[in-house]
Amino acid sequence: MFSSQLESVQPRRLIRLRRSLTGRVRRRLAMQTLLSVEQLSACLHKSVASIRSDVTRNPQALPPICRLPGTKRLLWRTEDVECWLAKHVLSPLQRRLCHWIRQNVAVLGKLSRPLQRLALHRQQAPLRRAGPGGIVMMLEGLSKRITERALAAGSRMPPWPETVRGVPNGVLRSALFGAIGRCKRARLDRELIASVEGVVIWYSGMQLDQTDLDVWEGILHLSRNADLVQPIQFGARQFLRLIGRGGPNGDSLGKGDRKWLKSVVTRLAGANVELQQGPYTYIGSLINEVLLDDTNGQYMLTLNPRMRVLFSRDAYTGVDWTIRRSLQGYPLAQWLHGYYSTHARPYPLNVDTLHSLCGSKTGASAKTEMAKERALRCWRTATLEPALQLLEKAHNDCGQYFRSKISPGGLVTVERTPTIAQKKHLQKRGQYPLMFRG
Repeated sequence: MFSSQLESVQPRRLIRLRRSLTGRVRRRLAMQTLLSVEQLSACLHKSVASIRSDVTRNPQALPPICRLPGTKRLLWRTEDVECWLAKHVLSPLQRRLCHWIRQNVAVLGKLSRPLQRLALHRQQAPLRRAGPGGIVMMLEGLSKRITERALAAGSRMPPWPETVRGVPNGVLRSALFGAIGRCKRARLDRELIASVEGVVIWYSGMQLDQTDLDVWEGILHLSRNADLVQPIQFGARQFLRLIGRGGPNGDSLGKGDRKWLKSVVTRLAGANVELQQGPYTYIGSLINEVLLDDTNGQYMLTLNPRMRVLFSRDAYTGVDWTIRRSLQGYPLAQWLHGYYSTHARPYPLNVDTLHSLCGSKTGASAKTEMAKERALRCWRTATLEPALQLLEKAHNDCGQYFRSKISPGGLVTVERTPTIAQKKHLQKRGQYPLMFRG
């Protein structure tokens, strides 16, 4: 019917009608080329909230916006979006760079945050203007994927041999489990714990010492290569023998030892830490839940599954249990053993730095600088030097090389043989271990 009407129309009117129809189609197509926020979200695979945030905070991460007069609605032209996407297609060189970055995820994950701060500080940095194909944008995405990968790795703890105890490096390089000896414990309320650079620990709970670390190491040892979601079950006498209590064979265990174990487990369950180690921050307790059957002394406890991020690659150390057990009763020697076990190649430290890191309270009550210096010299002579000698003897008894030296200026230098895993770590970094004597 419509075609018969067109045939009856004169040629000039037919041309006008065709032009009118063509103009309507063009206007309709032009209206279809404007994309809304929801349509752009489906096109870029980006959430609507992220797009609205980038409009004001990071407009370079979006295609050019089409601003219509008299309206605040966010619209984009299809041709602008296609042109913007074409500019951000990775070249072969950029693809090779991405492949190299994926092969070095562990190293770049530690460098991503400093580079992000540098790029944000220099707003005109060329890396920031590079868009999604720039190095900073790729590092940001890699850092996010590293975190997601660590959380998605599940709550299964890594395996380690029976002769070692796996402990996070941030714990061994701090005063969280201090070398305080048998003294009155203080109750801390969100107090900053002394630690090395790169580790930040806020702690709330009763003060912890090296005997508490023995128990925590034993619990972690039972959970190795297991899922942290599942509870850990053990008997009191069996566990006390595991951590070296009750004599050489564990035959002299009594009621006092079981009470001591209960008090330590209670203390660890009430310990809340905020531990920042590398790109991760763990906030929670050292022991999640505890159930004790007083009739048979059976324990059933669980650990926080999120604690698994503290045991990622190169984030924990296997402490030699034979050496640590031989140092029981000498808290400073145990702390020094754990601290130097985390270093493949120890660097020199001042005596006052070790005094602060181990959590010693010697000289804390001194009122003058001269009194503090006198107390520090006494601590060096009466405590630190004997502890280093005990540590050297324990290593020699196990056939391992360990030498320490304190200079007249108070600089402590330690030489030790790195473990097999630490040698591999040095080789990956291109730093081969030194040739030690012995």
